[in-house]
Amino acid sequence: MNTEITFQEIATRSKLFNAFGTALAVAGLVMLSAWVKVPLPFTPVPVTMQTLAVLLAAAVLPPGEASLGMGIYLLCGMAGAPVFAVPFGPTFGYIVAFVMVPWVVSSLENRAVGMLLSLGLIYGCGLSWLMFWTHLSFLDATLLGVLPFVPGDIIKAVIAHRLACRFSRG
Repeated sequence: MNTEITFQEIATRSKLFNAFGTALAVAGLVMLSAWVKVPLPFTPVPVTMQTLAVLLAAAVLPPGEASLGMGIYLLCGMAGAPVFAVPFGPTFGYIVAFVMVPWVVSSLENRAVGMLLSLGLIYGCGLSWLMFWTHLSFLDATLLGVLPFVPGDIIKAVIAHRLACRFSRG
């Protein structure tokens, strides 16, 4: 039995460990950003810092690593870990969209446009789930689950874009 490990095998394993470590860091960042929340009295959806964390990770990391991190976060919450801003319920659709955001941001040459399109994706998934979970009409769900968050999320997208530009410059 040959127990020698080639340099190529070591490099491959190292890359996998680094990618997984990055994904765990992303999951932790999104979890921490979920705990920074401001409940709004008129909606079951709180204001959180998750959008900032998700957009930033999507802009500065390879999409596979960022998406894996979002997936780990999603699975932890589904398994019952107290990582969601609101226990499994009306906000689940937004969280599902987080897994897809890195692919949207990275698929476009202009990250700012990718971030804005990602907000649309997050709102679309969140709105659909909110309607399903609460039995609200499209209009009522939009008034409770999208419109109150647009100004703040645009500000978070601008902050994420500016931070991403600084990170990418070195």
